[in-house]
Amino acid sequence: MHIFGVYFNKLSVVIFIGEVIIFSILFWLAFHRVLMDSGIDERVLIAQAFGAGVILALALSAIGAYRHDARRVSRLTVNRFLLGAALAFVVLIMAATILPDDSLRRGFAWSWLLGVLGVALLAAATARLLGQHLNFLTTSLKPRVLVLGTGSQAEAVAHACRERRGARLIGFAALSEGDLARATVDREAIIDAGDRFMELARARRASEIVVAFEDRRGRLPVDRLLQCRMQGIDVIDAASFLERETGRIDIDVVRPSWLIFSNGFTMPVGYDIAKRIADVIFSALGLVAAFPLFLLVALAIRLETPGGVFYTQQRVGRFGELFTIIKFRSMYIDAEQRGRAQWATKNDPRVTRVGRIIRRTRLDELPQLVNVLRGDMSFIGPRPERPQFVAELAAEIPYYNERHRIRPGLTGWAQINYRYSDSIGSSKEKLCYDLYYMKKRNLFLDMVIVQQTLRILVSGEGAH
Repeated sequence: MHIFGVYFNKLSVVIFIGEVIIFSILFWLAFHRVLMDSGIDERVLIAQAFGAGVILALALSAIGAYRHDARRVSRLTVNRFLLGAALAFVVLIMAATILPDDSLRRGFAWSWLLGVLGVALLAAATARLLGQHLNFLTTSLKPRVLVLGTGSQAEAVAHACRERRGARLIGFAALSEGDLARATVDREAIIDAGDRFMELARARRASEIVVAFEDRRGRLPVDRLLQCRMQGIDVIDAASFLERETGRIDIDVVRPSWLIFSNGFTMPVGYDIAKRIADVIFSALGLVAAFPLFLLVALAIRLETPGGVFYTQQRVGRFGELFTIIKFRSMYIDAEQRGRAQWATKNDPRVTRVGRIIRRTRLDELPQLVNVLRGDMSFIGPRPERPQFVAELAAEIPYYNERHRIRPGLTGWAQINYRYSDSIGSSKEKLCYDLYYMKKRNLFLDMVIVQQTLRILVSGEGAH
């Protein structure tokens, strides 16, 4: 399901809407209980209850409660519900202070204290667990996918179906003996289709056919695929399927022609101007608001180790231009011997005790607000890399320099979807997400990234 050009899993959208309804009803019942004799207009109560329900659902979304991994792991579901509840509590209390009517303010506060949140979370968790285990609900919302191919691209499609659970794989269709002989997928799931491809798609009730050939020249059954398309079965190539299901552009699958002719990589009218204005306003406000934090972090760094508080480094920015990035120092002095660039690693011994804390909480990134204000960076975009690493990565990874078409960012689509990059392999994975952002970018996607960045800050995911 696409919303303002951004793809969302149908099941997650259904759960989100259902929980907004549940939360709103429970808040409305609580407001009635607290404000039954206040004489407040019923329409105002309904509006306030719906607003509180939306705030709670958005808080859960910001913490990642609707992501595929949270739906799959019960521990993550509980943890993210609790974090979302805490966030919603803060937002709702702040909202209560600006309500014009004193009785409404009391209603907001007391409704929460009466335990509406607990009841709402219990109801929502029950609905979610039912949704996880009732096949008729989960499977009916998923497209039934028949994969045309048996090689590495077909494997990638199958992996996306298993991991993301946004589509139901019903089999791999082999059109020739060669497909069977070269197969790398699960052979038990391979169906020898031959000339019966159309009949097979009908018999398996396929709603979508994914073309996953490594080499299509002279092999693509155009007439049969056209018949399927005319019968209402969607036909999509592996690159587009993987883009949709995983939120990334798999550079091992896409061809240059796909990047050239596919939709996206456009510049919405006024987008760059609006984004730059927002960068200037919010970076200036952030610098003022974070000034006490600047002092505390600087003091902690100076008390632990000698040396400067800030650390500057050359990074590659928009159009490949170099700029100086500013960070709080989180490593010991002379952490890189003989000036040789090194990847940061997990439990890096060069990181100080204060450094570990500010890296985990991302406080070491605060001085980059200056870079945003100066125009070196934006709030949202690919993370800037060092020139030494860029030269190495560009030589090893296709399309790597394309990420320099836009300003680098404090956070981005890759940061909320993948861990810290500490090797060529992980940098390649992050590039897949960066390309997706460049293809889809708009203000709505930027707002989604800002919201999900909160989950990273709270959980400390991906910190090195």
